[in-house]
Amino acid sequence: MKSTILPVQIAKLTNYRKIFAGYLPAFCKPQNTRESGTSRLAHVGVSAFSKRTGSTTLIARIVHVWGGVRGGGVWFRMNELLNRFTGNISPVALLVSSFFWSWFDVVPLSPVLFSAAGRTLNVLPLIVSLAVSAALLAVFAASRTIRMLVLNPKAFALFSAICGSVGSALIWMGAQDSLALLVAGGVLIGMYQSIGAVLVGSVAACQGPTNALIHIAAALPLNIVAILLVMFLQPFASVVFAVMLPLFSSLSYAIYLVRGQNKKTLHSVALVKGKRVGRTRRIFGCDPYFLLMVLVISASFGFVNYQSLFLGIAQGAFLEYASIGLRAAVSLSVLVGYLLCSWRPYSILRVALLFMSLGLIASGAIAVLGTASTFVSNCLFLMGYACFDLLIWALIIMLGYQSGTSLLRLICVVYAVDQFGILAGTSLGMVTGGSASIVSSIVLGSALLLLMLGFSSGKNAVKETLDKYEIDFATADQALSEASAFASSRGHQGRITEMTAQFFLTSREAEVLSLLMEGRNGPQISEQLHVSENTVKSHIRHIYTKLNVHDRQELLDLVFPPSA
Repeated sequence: MKSTILPVQIAKLTNYRKIFAGYLPAFCKPQNTRESGTSRLAHVGVSAFSKRTGSTTLIARIVHVWGGVRGGGVWFRMNELLNRFTGNISPVALLVSSFFWSWFDVVPLSPVLFSAAGRTLNVLPLIVSLAVSAALLAVFAASRTIRMLVLNPKAFALFSAICGSVGSALIWMGAQDSLALLVAGGVLIGMYQSIGAVLVGSVAACQGPTNALIHIAAALPLNIVAILLVMFLQPFASVVFAVMLPLFSSLSYAIYLVRGQNKKTLHSVALVKGKRVGRTRRIFGCDPYFLLMVLVISASFGFVNYQSLFLGIAQGAFLEYASIGLRAAVSLSVLVGYLLCSWRPYSILRVALLFMSLGLIASGAIAVLGTASTFVSNCLFLMGYACFDLLIWALIIMLGYQSGTSLLRLICVVYAVDQFGILAGTSLGMVTGGSASIVSSIVLGSALLLLMLGFSSGKNAVKETLDKYEIDFATADQALSEASAFASSRGHQGRITEMTAQFFLTSREAEVLSLLMEGRNGPQISEQLHVSENTVKSHIRHIYTKLNVHDRQELLDLVFPPSA
């Protein structure tokens, strides 16, 4: 019986699909006549249901719409987009960072646990955690064995449970007027801060600056959802959720490492790539000017964060909600600008420094005029800080080129300075008040402005390092000329199409890359594309940045690996 009825029903459904598909937009029509397994299964299921109920028209149309979208352009493009998010920008990798940064925003840097306990916010756990975190990160920077332990999934799970979850619970219990529990909780969460920051920084930075930017920007929406949940849940439920966040992060990390390629890529951050080049003095392999920049920026953030949380609780709470929207808008703008509009990372950094400096100086000026509200100036500062927070991992990768040390060590050094800066800024906020607070805002803002002007002048090692890509613009590259015929015989356009999707190149960048692979030099590309030579230079440098290469030989090796 089934063998005679089902084919008839399926034939009827197929006819309905053909009729209804005519009303669908062109982009929803199937691109091939072969149905997917899901569509065939849906047809069989609806046939059985229709046999019992006698109703076929509406259900059939629903199935036909699904079949059209499932087999058509929309689904195809969606799958094509999602397939690009692999490795450290896969959903599970994003969850590792998102859960950790959600915890960091909720536990050390917000009053959530104290509000749930019905107490006013106490600065003691924050001070203790920052001091412990900075000290432990300095130890990581000095010892390769200890910092390699951080990447072990079992060790991270243990630290997440004991330091992250238990430490958060101790702070909540200590909020009931127990200084000993507050200090113990501060020590534990400080340990988790340092360990988690190194691990999620390694996950974000292990596949080049482009993936680092995408990783942080894509993890932010999940971060915002978690923060909003904690804010609007019942007090005890918000505490439970905050305590569970470190466990969620460690679980996501364990799942991320199930794939062997992810583990191999992650451990590459511990390798020293290339010998140190240049005579510039370095601190643990990192440029002192960049560390000074990180120190001043983080100190400014610590100062502003203390002012908003502890000296203006009502404004601070409102500012926290506003900052969530600002972070989302800024991260989206930076990501779109970098991927689609060829914004350079150091250009974004200049804008970030300008916004932060203007925000701090404006805050001090407003206070001098006797106006109480500094909401707008604080938002301006937070916009700049959000830019920097999004860029820092990509900048570390770029500055690590020929630094003579591993990327993992650089992450430890930079984040140790960051934690120490936040500690210094928070302490400055505690000891200053009134006119001294106004002077502190203006001084910090002026320091950021001087850093921005010095950075823009190009007379510093950071700017030179970020702009050191050897594009060999005016001369034809002999290696690429010799490889041109070889590349054409292997169908290099297919490889370029693959890299365009993998590294999010724009259509113009893909075109320039194709011409480079044919052995063209800069002036030849400029003439063929009818654009200026400076425009071609910008495209080539941005290609190098996105692909994380520094000269044409590295580019050639990436497009056509020697082992291939």
